[in-house]
Order: sequence, then structure tokens, then C-alpha cells
Amino acid sequence: MFIQSDASLLSQLFGNLLSNAVKYSPEGGLIKLEAVEDGAEISVTIEDRGIGIPAAELDRIFERYYRGSNTSGIIGSGVGLQLVKTIVELHNGSIALTSREGEGSRFTIRLPIDMARTSAACADAREDERFETHGETLS
Repeated sequence: MFIQSDASLLSQLFGNLLSNAVKYSPEGGLIKLEAVEDGAEISVTIEDRGIGIPAAELDRIFERYYRGSNTSGIIGSGVGLQLVKTIVELHNGSIALTSREGEGSRFTIRLPIDMARTSAACADAREDERFETHGETLS
């Protein structure tokens, strides 16, 4: 399965979510990553059992420079989740968040799959693992 994407931006997106999961979880805490094909989309879920986000702040968590009230003492700038949301939207996808303070957070990213590819192009891409087309990296 392939999605038409900017590999560098997707690396930033998932790197940020995974980094946050580690940063806001207790040492050795479980972090679950799941990717599944769901019709014309791929769904990627990153779930942790960290500090979670206060319910009253869930609507603001994707705002630039906003940091949760329970994050004092944890280094961060408040731009990461806003960047994540922007990257998802640039790829015509969506992001959903569920979180409970003290129990953890679950981010679900849904991105469209490029269904226009032929099976031959997919086979070629599997051999190369990455390739570029019209200036965009597809992975």
C-alpha cells in the first residue's frame, strides 16, 4: 500500500507524535503504534499511557504555542501539535485525539491512499523502497 506524500513532512509528523508519547510517559511506559488500511485511507494510531491532557484543554491542544497546564517542568515549545495538524491537513487527512488526564492520549491520523497507482508501479516502488515523481517523494 502506498500513499502520496511528502516523506520528510510525514517523518516530522510521526516523529513528533512518537517523541511526545515518550516525553509525556513514565520511563518504560507502553507506547502503542498501529497502522491499518481502511478502505481508501490508512489509519495510524499512536497511544500512550502518559500524563494525558486535561479535558478542558482538549479544544486548544492544536493551537500554536499552547501547552497543557499539567506540563510544567517538561521541556517543550507548544508548536509540535500545531505542526502535526498542519502536515495532516496538507496531505488531505484528518487527526483525532482522545485523552484523559493521568491515563494517556491516543492520536489517530487518517491519510488517503493513492488508489491511482498501477500494480506495476507498486512493485517497482517495493524494490526501490522510495522514489520520486514530479518532485514529490512517495513512500
